[in-house]
Amino acid sequence: MQSMPNDLAAVVVFLATWFSSLLGLPPEPRDEVLLRSAPADSLVYLEWSGRGQGVVGGTGWEGLVADPEIVGMVREADAALRRLLVDRLEGSEDANRLALAVPELLKGILVQPGSVSVRFDSKLVGPAVQQLREAGKEIPPEHQGIAGIVATLILKMGEGTAAEELERHLANVLKVVTDGGVKGDKLDRATIPLKFPGQNLIFHRHEGYLIVSSQAGGIEAAIEGLQGTDHGLSKQSRFQQGAERTAQTRMGSLFWIDTKGIQQTMSTSFGLPGVMANGVAALFGLERLESMTCTSGMEKGEIVTRNWTAISGAPTKVFALFSGAGIPREQFEHVPADADLVVGASLDPLKALSEFQKLAAAVDRREKFDEAVGEMQEFFDEVGIKLPDLLKPFEDHIVVYDSPSSGGLFLSGLVGLVKVKDQEQARVLVEDVV
Repeated sequence: MQSMPNDLAAVVVFLATWFSSLLGLPPEPRDEVLLRSAPADSLVYLEWSGRGQGVVGGTGWEGLVADPEIVGMVREADAALRRLLVDRLEGSEDANRLALAVPELLKGILVQPGSVSVRFDSKLVGPAVQQLREAGKEIPPEHQGIAGIVATLILKMGEGTAAEELERHLANVLKVVTDGGVKGDKLDRATIPLKFPGQNLIFHRHEGYLIVSSQAGGIEAAIEGLQGTDHGLSKQSRFQQGAERTAQTRMGSLFWIDTKGIQQTMSTSFGLPGVMANGVAALFGLERLESMTCTSGMEKGEIVTRNWTAISGAPTKVFALFSGAGIPREQFEHVPADADLVVGASLDPLKALSEFQKLAAAVDRREKFDEAVGEMQEFFDEVGIKLPDLLKPFEDHIVVYDSPSSGGLFLSGLVGLVKVKDQEQARVLVEDVV
């Protein structure tokens, strides 16, 4: 087993964030039992609301979802998927069963509210390793921590016959996937062994909810939460901070990562690779990262996404890119209403330059970094300007936009807004450069 490359890990986080932002839109009211069922020591939590039907003739996303043409396209896609399954499995007795079950399952997942939580339980590692040894198998120390991962999905299936129907569809799919390993039409802790040490896929229906977990303890904890026990994630300080900062009146989804908790788990339970990963993170200043939160929702008919990244201490190393004082709200008043792209940033350029100089030295790239800075300085030397003087007349924030009324169409006419704090210095600088 190989560790995930850093670039792939970044792509996975980006895709998870992007996908989670599309769930539950337009949103129905949140299902309170989902957050209540999440363990307080969760390292990752994703929750999405039920997807509404939209408003026929409405504006924005809600009107788009209910548009008859869009509804027709969804129906055609559903029929096409069913035909594809029948064609691919032609001659198999499972063809019609899967053609009916798979689309219904996908609709259930995309329409009904649900949640995913991931936590780590070190108590599960020892017994799982011992069980493997008794079976004549050995697992490297750096991979043993996998046995402690508890991932749990909770999905609302509906009430009464709707829940029974979805349960039957899923049971039919599992029968085919496991080649008869799962029997019957009821999901009562139906278990599919995985190749990862100490991990299974356990399916269980509790009243109107489907629970899928990698550990039996995840099933039991979810049932307790659905029955009224509050496991406490909503009171966890890092989660609470992120949820409050990104709160929305009509929330469609919430995606939260406890980066500090993950770093602690990596260093204590994943051997040398975990220690090395944390060492690389510290090299770039990422050990200061506490948590990341992303929510999506609807406001005035439009999709709104809010993100919050919490760090501890002063922003250093890579976080020097976020070392500015912030972008004043009035700066956006100068952006035309028809803008199709708006990007803002605030940073202390001299501090960022200093921090990246230190970082370059730490990774043995100081010489190349100094060369690059020297080449930039040579360019400005021709007009008699020092790099620090280039930045002095301006505030530490910039807003860039593209607007059709300003002659642009998505990146074809970018306009930058920088606030001047010393007009005389700025005038002299512009005259020297131009």
